[in-house]
Amino acid sequence: MTGTLLNVSLIIFGVLFYGVRRRELGHENQQLIRVMIAGLVLYTGFRLLWQGLSGTPLQHLGQLALVLVSMSLGKTLGSLMRLQEAFNQIAVFAKDQLQPAASDGSPPQKNAGFLVATGLFCLTPMAFIGGVVEGANHDHHPLLIKSMMDGLAAISFTRQFGYGVILSAIPVLAFQGTLTLLTHALFSHLAHPGPAAALQATSGCLIFSVILLVFGIQKIRLADYLPCLVIAPSLASLWW
Repeated sequence: MTGTLLNVSLIIFGVLFYGVRRRELGHENQQLIRVMIAGLVLYTGFRLLWQGLSGTPLQHLGQLALVLVSMSLGKTLGSLMRLQEAFNQIAVFAKDQLQPAASDGSPPQKNAGFLVATGLFCLTPMAFIGGVVEGANHDHHPLLIKSMMDGLAAISFTRQFGYGVILSAIPVLAFQGTLTLLTHALFSHLAHPGPAAALQATSGCLIFSVILLVFGIQKIRLADYLPCLVIAPSLASLWW
């Protein structure tokens, strides 16, 4: 649960930072943090992919093929389930909460900050990827990436919604912690290391796309790929 505890800590830190400074980070500082996040994304993606592969070079090719097939099947299934559209509704809700304040100058409702922050911190692809990876492989780096992104967002949300944002740390702890513990309980009973390794390699490939999201280069439908976190370990139990 190290990653979840880091996530909670940085959300709280972001709220308190704005409370002390009464202003957001400057543009240069935000860009610096984004560069640091991008570097961490590259390191984490390569690390997970490399550690997930094992055996001879020929076996590596077969394992990579399994990862790509899993991602393709996951993308198809996720699109059919309209996962990205479901996640996008959270962003639409957040935008709707800001529109009244922008149109008539009235402050957002007191619970708006809690609801918006909880939705955007919990119901995000990185929450699922990070929670599952830490539970299966004891690797908190994906959640460290999410923690840094949430910390920046918490500063902005506190300016817009007030200190109710800090309460979102509670559902983050409950949701991600539960996901990590459940995944750990599931994978700890598997005798074969293949499913955990396949999950690790697949997660590494998914995390590379986060760079595009951090810098707003391209909108990746990352949520549609989430089913591959189940498909890859399932296929690996048959062959890895």
